[in-house]
Amino acid sequence: MTHGINLLFKISIKLIRYMKIIVVGCGSIGRRHIKNLKKLSVDNILVFDKEREQALKVQKECDVEILDTFEDAVKEKADAALVCTPNHTHIPIATKMVQGGKHVFIEKPLSNTLVGVHHLLREAKKRNLITMVGCNLRFHEASKKLKELLEGNIIGKIYGARMEFGNYLPNWEHPQKDYRKRYSAKASMGGGIIMDAIHDIDYACWLFGFPKKGFCFYGKFSNLEIDTEDFAEILLKFENKIVEIHLDYLQRERIREYVLIGEKGNIEIDFNEIRVKIAFQNGIKSSVFKFSGDKNQMYLDEMRHFIECIKHGREPENSVEEAIKVLEIALKAKESSNKGKVFEL
Repeated sequence: MTHGINLLFKISIKLIRYMKIIVVGCGSIGRRHIKNLKKLSVDNILVFDKEREQALKVQKECDVEILDTFEDAVKEKADAALVCTPNHTHIPIATKMVQGGKHVFIEKPLSNTLVGVHHLLREAKKRNLITMVGCNLRFHEASKKLKELLEGNIIGKIYGARMEFGNYLPNWEHPQKDYRKRYSAKASMGGGIIMDAIHDIDYACWLFGFPKKGFCFYGKFSNLEIDTEDFAEILLKFENKIVEIHLDYLQRERIREYVLIGEKGNIEIDFNEIRVKIAFQNGIKSSVFKFSGDKNQMYLDEMRHFIECIKHGREPENSVEEAIKVLEIALKAKESSNKGKVFEL
């Protein structure tokens, strides 16, 4: 029996090793995915970046093959493509890759507009291709515990939640780089805290399904040299609960904390402290679950999931179809603030 399991494992690794994957975009997230693909035994990786220097740097760092043009990437016979470019370029790149017969993984958000998203979905379905949009928080070990607790009905009926994310943009990920040159700072490239932190809207939908209606206030209030919003408050009304989402580019100390309020107590998840806490009512002792803090593990598990879905033809976490609904919420939230009206879905 053990011999049979070992043989299946070896065959599985061999199939993965012979996969060919193209990574478009060699910035920090593209490099992370390349390194994780190698950890997952994917050896045949090709990269393209319109900035040749970026591609050369990744070639040296990760030992991968460079494609000279985007057209070469489209024509290349490959199993899948990863789209790791600025938000406003996601849909045209992903559509070309799908039309070239490749499964696609697209970094969040799916796009900064709805233009072309349904066409991409139709093209992928027509060819029976896997599509997945990267929302790595779903794969965080603390998130898995939170889901388990909710499924176990540990605090009974959930009445609502408060979700907060804030991080000072100049210190975001790479403080040595000029934040003004990031897509986050430029509306034309799909930047702004609502799109940058779409993770939190996605997370609410992952936990509770899709809301019925909502409202938002957002604006640019700081002296940051950006032409996007730096502060947003979003209120989502689900069938039997309300979720508040706060997002900003301004807090000097990064924070991502969620509190779920239930009939028997609260569940709190803190991504800084990397813990999940159950705070019960009536003096019952709280339970705290601590986790390792290996930031890369969620990205590794996310990429493993994508590869497994390709291998077995399974529907992935957060397909393009699902991500379109999350994108609609983000766009309607901005429209709601501009018009001063509640939006409906």
